[in-house]
Amino acid sequence: MVRIKLGGSLTGYIVIGVVLAVVVGGAAYFVQAQGTQARVNKANAIAAQQAKLAASEQAAANKANSTNSTAVSTPTGSGTASSATNTSAATTVATTGVLPHTGSSFSAEEYVGLGLLVMVVVGYVTSRRQLLRSL
Repeated sequence: MVRIKLGGSLTGYIVIGVVLAVVVGGAAYFVQAQGTQARVNKANAIAAQQAKLAASEQAAANKANSTNSTAVSTPTGSGTASSATNTSAATTVATTGVLPHTGSSFSAEEYVGLGLLVMVVVGYVTSRRQLLRSL
């Protein structure tokens, strides 16, 4: 039986696996970072728009209250307190810029890394079996 030397080695598989893992992980990180930034910018824009709307509604309500107070005295009740609370909550979200973390706790990088690890192990085991069969 003729022995055929195959050109692969364990270090070659490991180096290629690590390089592929770094490239795929870097690409996934870049995509996730850009997506996160886009979502944060959109949420901040929506929060700012809601804060402006609430402020304009509050100004309109204050103007209406001032015109009503000249004709009829209005009691200070829970209606003005709740609208002030809503306005302050919207302003707090708009000024802090901190949004709650939502979504899955698992990221795509974990699944890609696991898949690459499985591919490297399967490739190594397959190459070893072929090498042993050729002997």
